[in-house]
Amino acid sequence: MSTDPSMQPTESAATSTPSGETSLEKVAKAMALASQSIRVADTQSVASNVVAKTIYTTCYCVSYGIIFPTMLVASFIPTNNVICHGLTDGAQAAADSVYNLRKQWAGTETAAEAGNPLAVVPVPA
Repeated sequence: MSTDPSMQPTESAATSTPSGETSLEKVAKAMALASQSIRVADTQSVASNVVAKTIYTTCYCVSYGIIFPTMLVASFIPTNNVICHGLTDGAQAAADSVYNLRKQWAGTETAAEAGNPLAVVPVPA
């Protein structure tokens, strides 16, 4: 019986490396590390979602708590009278002031100059 060198077993995938670990052990460690990092990322995204939902719910409740009573009171004010006209004009002036300030900070034209449909343009008497 002769032994042919080509028929000799070759190195297997589980051979030892200079560090003493087999190749399969290295792959197993890499997969475990990847799995652990995925779990950490999932935990961080869950925590981020909880914070985002808490902030959203807080802002929603605050705005609802302010807007609902305001709209309820406003619904009892009769239209087409001095109170209604004063509130409308005051709201319009406030909106124009904010628009003009933002444009001034940006270095552009004012609300009336920009043709803003919300701008209060004085009507000649």
